[in-house]
This record gives sequence, structure tokens and C-alpha cells, in this order.
Amino acid sequence: MIPRIQRDYAQGRTDHKTSHIRGNLLKDLFTKDNIFFNMIFGEGTETKDFIPIDGQQRLTLLFLLVLYGHKVFGKEDLGLNKLHYATRESSSEFWRFIISEDWSSLKCYSSVLEWCKDQSGFQWYWSMDPTVQSMLRVLDDIHTMCNLYPNHFPDVLTINFDNHDMSKSGLNETLYIKMNSRGKHLNPFEQIKSALDATVSNNTDAYDTSIFDNYPWDINNSGMSFAKKWSYCMDREWGNWFWHEQTASLDGTLLKVILAYTYIFLICRDDNHKLTESYIERRKEEIIPLIKKSSQEIISYNNDVNPQFSHISIAYSKPKDEYNLIEDPYLKQEFFEGLSKLLCKLVQANSNFTSLWGEKIDFRDPELKYENKILGILASLIYYKGDCFLGKDFNNWLRFCWNMIENTIEDSDTLVNFSRNCKRYYSQGSTHIEVWLNSQYAELPQKHSEQLDEEIYKTSMPLRIVNKAESHILLKGRIRPLLINENGNLSSTNFENRFNNFKTMFNHEGDVIDPVMFIRDYILCADTQNAMSYYYDSEWSIFRTSASAIKNKFNDHVYDTVWPHLFNSPLGHKTIIQRNPNQVAELHIRQQLLTPGFIESILNNDVWSKNKPRIRWYYGTYFLYPSDKRNDGYFIMLDWYGSGSEEWNRMAINLLNILCKKGLIRINEKKTNFLIPDNINSSINFWIGKNLYFFYGDNEYKISKDYNVSIVNENDDSKKTSLIGVCTPEDLVSILDHLCE
Repeated sequence: MIPRIQRDYAQGRTDHKTSHIRGNLLKDLFTKDNIFFNMIFGEGTETKDFIPIDGQQRLTLLFLLVLYGHKVFGKEDLGLNKLHYATRESSSEFWRFIISEDWSSLKCYSSVLEWCKDQSGFQWYWSMDPTVQSMLRVLDDIHTMCNLYPNHFPDVLTINFDNHDMSKSGLNETLYIKMNSRGKHLNPFEQIKSALDATVSNNTDAYDTSIFDNYPWDINNSGMSFAKKWSYCMDREWGNWFWHEQTASLDGTLLKVILAYTYIFLICRDDNHKLTESYIERRKEEIIPLIKKSSQEIISYNNDVNPQFSHISIAYSKPKDEYNLIEDPYLKQEFFEGLSKLLCKLVQANSNFTSLWGEKIDFRDPELKYENKILGILASLIYYKGDCFLGKDFNNWLRFCWNMIENTIEDSDTLVNFSRNCKRYYSQGSTHIEVWLNSQYAELPQKHSEQLDEEIYKTSMPLRIVNKAESHILLKGRIRPLLINENGNLSSTNFENRFNNFKTMFNHEGDVIDPVMFIRDYILCADTQNAMSYYYDSEWSIFRTSASAIKNKFNDHVYDTVWPHLFNSPLGHKTIIQRNPNQVAELHIRQQLLTPGFIESILNNDVWSKNKPRIRWYYGTYFLYPSDKRNDGYFIMLDWYGSGSEEWNRMAINLLNILCKKGLIRINEKKTNFLIPDNINSSINFWIGKNLYFFYGDNEYKISKDYNVSIVNENDDSKKTSLIGVCTPEDLVSILDHLCE
């Protein structure tokens, strides 16, 4: 008997190294008389069975030779029915099938594989069993060798090997772990699976077996215990569902799901706040880097930490004393029933879990890394109270969870909060989530998220249009920018119209359709201090229109004052908004940014194209500057002034334009560059530079960043005059004349 602790039969693998070794071995068997298989270690039992610990691959090859010789050449069967593969039940099923089948029709087929799959008793899921695959491939190679050497079929009775029964020497299977045997050591999943099977077989008679009702049974399972159903499912559909043909991965993918389930179970335990024992916490934290590995990586032995059964058993363990843990029977039952439910539903649904905006999670993907969002979706599957992951009720639940996860889970703490709420709160209405959210009994948790408020509010709205809005890549389930009104409250008034206006601005990929017009509309609707300059140093430029920049603004409340005005009309149909009479100065800033040609110049200028400018109150003046260039030569000064003759009025740019057009002054273009080209017919020009240089008469002057004007003199430019409050070009000329006296 090949015990459960052993690995799958591997001699039939298709990699170059294994194929080469297999070819040489079969050639030796068919061409040489004396073959020696070295020593085989194992353990005898009271029933006279032999359990190989090291040598299963060689023994299996012997059985395959005996099988082919018996079925094709009529040789003695030598006890074919004594081989039993406990590693997977499907392997044993296949072996019983193939030794009992009539092989007389094999001559009509080119290979054993083709013949085998064409037999009525062949089960489709056997094709995904690695042991079955290897057996069929080796049988095909034996079939080929018989054609090459028709008169030299090996006499298996002449194949020699030394047999060491470890039970007679006081040793046991633990020796296998310490040996550098011909095969690979058991991978972590094979060891964990064996330990899980052993754990489930112990004291689980009272467990709920109805969990398995939705499993696609092909036998009469009435009367089967929880342990037997667990073992049957694990060796068939559960394992088969994770099989990946391209990478031949299964073990690592299934192991990651089990470990991820364990992590969610741990952080959601009702006594989680009491889990201060360092060993439990350390094991829990070790799970995270493990489940972020690929399926091949997690079962290799090259990791800093390798998955062990203790990473799973801690989920249902409690501290016994300062140094020891003890299994809690209630937690254990909750753990295994929950894991069984999850795996049964995953297999039954047989699908990916997709958000409205197209993000997919395939738990069978061997490269899947369990980041926080994916763990959140897993939590929503674990605590869904419905019978299956199919149907309208589940889709509504999944939509709600995707919205919550996308817009609340940012780190491990927010994952913990969502997962616990999912178990203790949201799952109460998981099979009728919309009705539950809208009911008077949906009492909010003490610390609830803004997104939950939105989800509750949306239950009063037509689901059709809500789903369309949620599916947009810029919104991803958070449609607050389309819901808030001028007072910052959620309102569905004209929601569909707002969404239609939204679609005139952004395409399906989240790109701005017309960047110049969109920036113009944004400036018309924004307020300078908050939604444009963002206090003292704006992280988000008004000229950045990438999908990520827009999404960041949607998630930042400082911009909430913009959206009610921006989305109330289609693109290009806005008028400038003045929120209160005290905004006169800031209103002039926005009017300058709306100067014809200004936005186009910013977007097309080489200096600004990759570093869209921020707007900032700096040295008492508004400046635009590139995000990575803060030296004076890259600043654009903007005027700002109130009504009448306020003493803080700053009108230097406007006054310079007037005097330039009259021909009284000319800009020093070697020190101060034009932003807007001359061929653009505009009412105002802009110059790049924190200090503006120009000629008047025989002198060169500069206006500094603090609005002082002075003559540029190599020896002395200390004589300066403030231009703050100067409102007419005549007053400016008078000051220039006074400076040159």
C-alpha cells in the first residue's frame, strides 16, 4: 500500500529530466538481463501488507510492467490487486478499473491513453490526478518499447532489490523525512493534507454532514460520516477543481486557499482580542507572506518560513498555559465545517468572482497573491449564509461586498474591520442584502464607514442606473461624487441626469474625453483656496487629468464642493461660480486661468507637459509651478485683486500687458519667457519666472515675487517700491519714472 503520506507517482512526468531518466530505465529493462533497483525501505503490518516509505516510484513501475505483461501477453498477474494508492482515492479507483478492464481492444488504438479514455468506465476526473497521468504515460512508453523490442518483454521476477522492513529494526516512517531519498521529500501540502485528514477522522461524528449536500456526488453518500465525506471530497472534486493544466499545479493553490481561510478565521474569532499569546500571533502573521507566493513557491522548501500544520491548527487552539496550546472542540468544529462549506460552494459555483467594474478573482489561479482586497472577498464568501455562490441573492451580496472592500480596505486593520463586520453584522442580511440594508433593523455598527452610509442610501434608488454608475472604472462602487448636493448631503435628485453628464466627460477607460474643456469646466466650478490650491501646497494639480488623478480627487472630501456643480450640466455648459461676495480676489485668479489659450499652452508646453503645475499661495502671491521644479525660472505669477482699491491688490501681470500693448515697455525675453505664444489672440499674456524682467526707457527693471519693482543694477538694486495696491498703468509708469531719478 502506498500511504497517504507519500507523494504522487512521478515517473511519468513530462519534464525533460524525468523523460530522459524514464527512457533510459525502460531501455535497460527491455535490453538487459540483470536489473537492480537498490534498497526499498518500508514497514510491514500485522495484515502482511508492506507500506513503502522510500521506493514507491520503483515499485509502481514494477506493477505497471506486471499489468501490461498480464493484459497483453497473458503473463501471471502476481497480485495486481494488492497495489493500493492511499495518496488519492481517485488513484486507487483508477487502478481497480484498469486491472479489471478487458484489454482485448487495445490493438485497435495507437496508445494505452487513447484506449483507456475511450472505455465506458473511465471517469473524467481521473485525468486530473497526477498519479493517473503518470501511470498512463509510463504504460504508453512501455507500449512503445514493446513495438521496438517485440521479443524482449522484461521478466519482472529477475528484477532485484533489497528490502528493509523498518518495523523489524524499531524504525518508522519518520526516517523518510530525514533521508535524502531518490524522490523528493513530501511537499508541505502533502504533509498538511495528511495531518488534516487525521484530525478530521478524530471526534467529528457530531459535525454537520449537510454541508456536503451540494457536492456533486456520484455515489450513494447516505450514512457516510463527516470524516469520510471530507476525505472523499478532498481526493476528488475539491482537489480537481484547483488543477491547472498549464502549470500542473494543484497542491500549492489549494494550500493557499486553506491558509487564507485560516487567517480570516483567526482574525474573526470572537475571542480575537484575547489572542495575545505570542506563538499564535506569530503563526498568524507568518501566513500573510505565505499566501502572497505563487503556488509553486509556497510548496517549495526555499522559503524563509514554510507552511506547516501548526499554521492551521492554531485557528482552533487556545493557550493552555504559558508554554502550550490546547485544541478547542467548538472552534475546531466551526473551522472544519466552515472550510468544508467554502470548498463545496467554490466547486459548485465553478466561476470567478467579478466586480461590476470588471475586476476578477479566480481562486484557481496558481499565481494569485492574496492581497487585502482578495482576502476581503474570501471573507465575504466564507460568511455568506446562502446555499451556493450562484443566483440573484448571491450576486447582490457580492456587489455589496465588492463596493465595501474597494472603498474601505486599505491595509490590514481595515481588512480586519471589514471581515469582522462581515461575520457579525453584514452576513445577517447576506441572502437579502438590499432589503436588510433598507430595513429599520439594520442598526449601524458603532464605527461604520461612509461607504456603508452610501450603500444604505442606494437601496432607495433604482438599481439599474446605480449598477451602471458603480461599474464605471473611475467610480468602482463609490458613486458619492454623483450623489452629494451643494450642502454635502447625499441626494438622488437628478441622479440619472448627473450620470449622463458624467459620461460626457469620461470614457469607459476613465480617460478625460476633452482635457482642455474638462479643465475649463473644473476651474469654473472650483473654489481657488480648497479645490484648486488645496491649502498651501496642492498635491493634485488642476491640470492633471489622468484616471488616477481624477479617482484620487473623487476620494478626497476637499473636492466635494466641486462635483455638484460640475456634474449638474454636460461638458462645456458651465458658468463661473462665485460662492460668496468675499471671493472677488480668488475669482480673478480663476478668470486668468480661463484666458483663451492658457490651458492649451500649459498642456502643450515642453516644461509642463510631464509635470502639470500646482497652484500655490506663495510669498503673498499665487503661483503656478511644476511639481518637480521649484526654482524661480519655472514659476508663473498670477494676479489677484479684490473690488475697488484694496491695499492688497496685486495687478502686476495685467498692468505689464497694458503697457506692452501700448509699446511703453518690452519684456526681457532672455530672462523671462512667454507662456502663451504671440499668435494667440488673448487679452492677457503670462510670463514664466518668479521675477519678471522688462525694459522701460534706458533701464531694465524687475518685479519680484513679493511685488516690489526695482531697477536692475549690477552694483545696487536695493532701491525698490511696492506695487501692492497699484491699480492703473499710469501709476506704474509714475513709479518707474521715480525710480530712475
